[in-house]
Amino acid sequence: MKKSIAFGNKNIECFAIQLCSYGESGDFEFMPSESLQLKFDEITQQMKEKVPNFRNATERFLMFQLREAQVTLYPSGRMILENVKPAQKQIAMEIGEKILKLADLKSN
Repeated sequence: MKKSIAFGNKNIECFAIQLCSYGESGDFEFMPSESLQLKFDEITQQMKEKVPNFRNATERFLMFQLREAQVTLYPSGRMILENVKPAQKQIAMEIGEKILKLADLKSN
């Protein structure tokens, strides 16, 4: 599935790809068409305040839970979304879009 998402001052094509499914849940990869070069040192506190189930932050990834999904976010904007319920690309795309909006310093 492909969707154009506003990030910063431009629209970015993003893709949601199903990696696997198991019953009602599935794992997905969310990927922008170009690297977003997220500045984790600037957005980590903002994410901790806006995402109630924030688990871990390093310079290489952020981990947290959004809805039932376990999210690993990388500086490029790529995400691994585990345990997405229901296992649908549309739901994975909605989760990815919400996370990009939270990470977009220009819109906050």
